Amino acid sequence: MTGKQKFRMGCWFLALWMFGSAIMLPFGMEPVCAAEEVQRTDWSEGVVGKPDALAPQTLLELQNSLPSEVAKLPRYDSRNYGIVPPVKDQGGSNICWCYAGITASEISIHRTGIDPNANINTLRLSPELLAQVRHQRGADPLNNTKGENTNQDWYSSPGNTAYTPALFAQWWAPVPVGGNANTAYENCAYRLESALHLYSSGATASILRERMKKAIAAYGAVTGSYNNVRETYFYNPKNEPGTGSYPHACTIIGWDDTIPAEKFSPGGASQNGGWLVKNSYDSLPYFWLSYDCSISNATWAFSYLPKDAYDYNYFYDASAEDFGMSYSMNVTSGANVFEAKKGSENGTEWLKAVNVAFLGENVTCHVKVYTNLTDISQPDSGTLSAEKTTDVLERPGYYTVHLDQPVALTKGSSFAVVATVSNAGNTARLRLSLDKGKSYKMSSYGTWGSLNQTPRIKAYTKAGSDMPVDPPAAEETPAVAIDYAEETLTNFIRGGVYVINGEEYVMADKTTLPILPKWMGGAVSIVKKGSGAAINSEPQTLEVPGRPKALSGLRGESGGSGEDSGKITGLTPNGTYQISQGETSAWTDKTANANGEMTGLAYGVYKVRIKAGSGNFAGEAAAVTIRRPAHLTVAAPVFHPTVYGERYAEKVISLFNQGDSDITIERMSLEGEGADYFTLNQTGSAIVLANGENAGYTICPCANADVGTYTAELVVTYDGGKRASAQVGFTVSAAPQNAPMPPAEKEKTEGSITLERIEDNANGAKAQYSKNGGSTWQDSPVFSGLMPNTTYAFAARYSGTKNYMPSPASAVTEITTVKKDLPEGNNPPEGNRPPEGNRPPEGNRPPEGNNPPETNNPPADIVSPDTPTKEELEERFFLTAIHKDKNYCYKVLNIKRKEAEVIGAKNPKSKKIQIPDQVKINGVSYKVISVAKSAFSNNKKAVSATVGKNVKKIGKDAFRGCKKLKKIFIKTKKLKRVGKNAFRGIARSAQIKVPKKKYVVYRKMLAKKGQRSTVKIRY
Repeated sequence: MTGKQKFRMGCWFLALWMFGSAIMLPFGMEPVCAAEEVQRTDWSEGVVGKPDALAPQTLLELQNSLPSEVAKLPRYDSRNYGIVPPVKDQGGSNICWCYAGITASEISIHRTGIDPNANINTLRLSPELLAQVRHQRGADPLNNTKGENTNQDWYSSPGNTAYTPALFAQWWAPVPVGGNANTAYENCAYRLESALHLYSSGATASILRERMKKAIAAYGAVTGSYNNVRETYFYNPKNEPGTGSYPHACTIIGWDDTIPAEKFSPGGASQNGGWLVKNSYDSLPYFWLSYDCSISNATWAFSYLPKDAYDYNYFYDASAEDFGMSYSMNVTSGANVFEAKKGSENGTEWLKAVNVAFLGENVTCHVKVYTNLTDISQPDSGTLSAEKTTDVLERPGYYTVHLDQPVALTKGSSFAVVATVSNAGNTARLRLSLDKGKSYKMSSYGTWGSLNQTPRIKAYTKAGSDMPVDPPAAEETPAVAIDYAEETLTNFIRGGVYVINGEEYVMADKTTLPILPKWMGGAVSIVKKGSGAAINSEPQTLEVPGRPKALSGLRGESGGSGEDSGKITGLTPNGTYQISQGETSAWTDKTANANGEMTGLAYGVYKVRIKAGSGNFAGEAAAVTIRRPAHLTVAAPVFHPTVYGERYAEKVISLFNQGDSDITIERMSLEGEGADYFTLNQTGSAIVLANGENAGYTICPCANADVGTYTAELVVTYDGGKRASAQVGFTVSAAPQNAPMPPAEKEKTEGSITLERIEDNANGAKAQYSKNGGSTWQDSPVFSGLMPNTTYAFAARYSGTKNYMPSPASAVTEITTVKKDLPEGNNPPEGNRPPEGNRPPEGNRPPEGNNPPETNNPPADIVSPDTPTKEELEERFFLTAIHKDKNYCYKVLNIKRKEAEVIGAKNPKSKKIQIPDQVKINGVSYKVISVAKSAFSNNKKAVSATVGKNVKKIGKDAFRGCKKLKKIFIKTKKLKRVGKNAFRGIARSAQIKVPKKKYVVYRKMLAKKGQRSTVKIRY
């Protein structure tokens, strides 16, 4: 039978109990690791390697290390410290929860070293006996409980690691292999000290992961559970298809944040890293569980004391399960009353500690012991013999409170143990069981009332001869250390009171203290103040070094015209420093090269300091300025098209200095074919200030330029021959002319009419003539081939010239040809000739006063039909012009559809890019449908960008090089195209947020556009 088959047979009952109501704990964020990253590629199956260089190297070093510091390591494996016993195979049983709890207990015992005679080869605790006593156990030796019998088969019945702390606290387990379930209480090998419940509803994945790491570092292992389908060394059950998974309890003994996501199966993972799992099957003893996986809420860590710490356990809560309404019962102060049973003439029974189980985080527990009660229904009716308040307890669970002095119990007398729990959020509650005992609850009025349930409060006693009361011992000498990076003193005891150089400091809910400037550069005396049960400690003398002085001799230099071409020189070769740009920027680690230079820096003001090390604080900051080299940009004015004869007004030439040094203008000139058609003027200074503008130069097109388009290159020479240029141009179209007077008759015959010739006008335009509104114009005033006695309408106009359009037609002049005389005798009969004075039919002559159309086209040799109109020229310039609003620059793409494209920001250092839905240009609203190529490239300051809802296209390199860009919001649902390398070089941790309904389409569209694989696309 394979491990998977055994799992499916043995653990399917667990699903019925655990996942019917259990909340799942997601671990789905990027690993939080403050330690230096170390590359690793050798995740060999089942191989226990040497600890990393950053980790404790021996078990003794591990025991002397702070769990919070170990938790910062990128990798940890409890097997490296000789505290993980061989794998036990659960066979076909359904008790994986027992194997998880027992294995975690064994590892904790080895990790803390409470039993010097035990090692991983000799200590064998029994998971089977834990399963047996879960379902069948008799009365405890003090006969305060009747035990519990579930009438279920222990081998195949469902279970959960949440049962284990209750059974451990009752001393029914852990029992060595070979023991007997009937004598499990007497044979319990160790006494439970604490059981921490790690899960809490609502906590973020990063907090829960850090909490698990700290617990593994402190106790060596924690329990957990996950949904399983297969056996594989790198497993991500989150990607399993279908619903055929089953929950499986296990022991988690380490982690590795550096395992590549693609190693996990099926289907890889969304992030690197995973948990090291110790299994309960020989077929796969150890494997890695992806951080994507969910871990159930039954996640516990345990600690123990030797068996001889206590002899007897007074309790009433025999059930392994909590009362389901423990929280809503709102018992914050409860008591159990017991009869002392083990004192004798030869010795006294001593109450040494109280075990309390509670719900809630960051809880303070206050314990009181009353002896020789006069009324057992009033727990405080006796003598207050002991009282103890704990430090703040971060996690819910089971905790043993050690009394400062043991309390003597007289056999046969009644004593009460009172426990009160509280926290800042008023969420602390005592855990309850359904068992009935002499149990009481304090009401909100301060009176005691009986309980139908039992608070999980236990009294641990020791029997023997009279126990001497030792005089108060001194507090342990502090072992405070210096955290040079955080500039704090560490390793204080939470809740302790310390005297530092004569001043008192209370560590209410913290273990660190900021280092005061007055402590630097001298010795600090640290004393832990006595708490009543102990006197002040011996002083610890700690040498606190002074802060390194600010660096001198540093210089900022410009390495070129690029944004990141600056450098700082004068540093120690290969030295490690920290730099910060601006007043609010965070410090960033930076290493000098072999030449003592920091390169690849943007221009600006920096603070530089020595980085904190293992024996020094961060140094005082030195200010260094990297000046941007002088760089001139020329903005030539735009001249709109005009007509011949109109004069242009001069316009300002804007010169922008994008550097940190002043610029001196040496010469301004015009080059190109159109250079002679402009006039340059200077009205002000020839200096362009650093990061400033000079508007002291003007340019004007020459008057009376012929029709045509004139362009020239405006060239500015500055600072020893450097050049900057811009194109300038204007267009002149033909001017209109007035119509001439109507033509006059000169002479006429039966078949022709000759008009008086009209003189050329002042523009040099010749007169042209047409008849009867025709579209044909002729230069000659003679019209022949006419009909006799017929009236014709004649009009005149001036022809088009190089600089003038043809004029409109004049008013018409009507002229009738001469009547033809017939020879005598040849006259037609009276009825065959028109009446005297008869005129041509109405259709053969123009209407009265009708003028020819004014828009007749000129002959092709005078005005080309390809010559653009004034309106066409204005539209052409409008489409090529750059338009600006308060923040951005645009180009109009289509006037009719009112569409525009954003081409860049006016301020290239803006931190927030907000591409609008539309923009007003000349009072008209245009939709912004496109982000131009390289529109925002190399904006080193931008941290966020929003793409408006009308954008259809993002151009090539649009956001390339925006290395601080972390948040991109794409609001448009119309996006059709994203150019190559549009997001190349944005921040490694960037997120691109898209509309939910477009997620599938946009995820493909936005993929491989130059961004790193760590950039996430979300909705």
